[in-house]
Amino acid sequence: MKKGKLVHMFAGCMTPEGYTSYAEVDLAALERVFLLLGAPGCGKSSLISRVAENMCERGFDVELWQGTDASGGAEGVVIPELRAAVVDAGFQEYIRPQNPGVVEEIYNLGDCWEQEKLAARREEIKRLGQELKRGLQREAGLLSLYQQGREKLYAAAGITLSEPEVDDICAALAREVFAARHVQVRRFFAEALTAGGLTSSAQELSACCKRRYLLAGDAAPVLAKLAEQAAELGHSVDIYYSYLAPERPVLLILPGLSVALADAGLAELAPLYHDELIRLAPADTTEQLAEVLAGEDMRQRQQEAAAAVREGAAKQAELSACYTAAMDFEQVAALGSHILSELWQMAAEQER
Repeated sequence: MKKGKLVHMFAGCMTPEGYTSYAEVDLAALERVFLLLGAPGCGKSSLISRVAENMCERGFDVELWQGTDASGGAEGVVIPELRAAVVDAGFQEYIRPQNPGVVEEIYNLGDCWEQEKLAARREEIKRLGQELKRGLQREAGLLSLYQQGREKLYAAAGITLSEPEVDDICAALAREVFAARHVQVRRFFAEALTAGGLTSSAQELSACCKRRYLLAGDAAPVLAKLAEQAAELGHSVDIYYSYLAPERPVLLILPGLSVALADAGLAELAPLYHDELIRLAPADTTEQLAEVLAGEDMRQRQQEAAAAVREGAAKQAELSACYTAAMDFEQVAALGSHILSELWQMAAEQER
């Protein structure tokens, strides 16, 4: 049996506005969602990774939602062919079930821990939880300062597009790109500031597309308008945002057309031979801006934000250890086996 393809992506991450996630919106289109409740260290990420690996081995393509803490653990796995998912219901931001018992099934891993062991570490857990909350607030504040600095540089560079310019660029691209129709709109993040530094999934997500358009300059308004036009014309589109500005798209994937449109300035975006570069501003202007963004002042701001992320990740690792020590992982493994059997049954029914 041919092994399925596994793609990594971010459904949520820390932004200047705090932790932001599009998970609820993306899960709304699915038919079966297994929601896992529980504190850090309960085994949710391991269970999700186990499901992803198993379904991939069985030939299903899967989308693995990455976490951004020190562990880098998985926050969710989506099996598009089955229209099913297994996700962490959220420690930082709770995913509210829309149709519990019908679409969503809720599993509380708190049933698998030994309460007496947790009670013995009550004060430590409360302290770490408070420190983690303060750390996340500081992290959001530093990201906000970094983003404000970037916005000032963009404004000073004079590359911001007017609305008529955006309309003209989108009209030309729409004529070239849009063809077949199949509607589904999903939202993710193309990059995230993690405990290991800035991590981007843009290259992995877009490299498999047959056509890739790189927009050099003020790409966000063009990508936002193209995303609207794609949906209006009946195209499925996955919209990926910047961790610094969750309202500004930096990457569009149109899976039905095998087309990607991306901000050329995205981190870790390596050129491919079939790329088409579209300049939204003069080359010397965008090159000068890139040099300033990579300069000492902006690098220092990003490093301060990254240090805050690492501090928060260390606190979360301590908190996870408290819960891990109290878990009965045999029960967690049995729960994982139950979820897998449900997914296998769905696959068998689909094949009939």
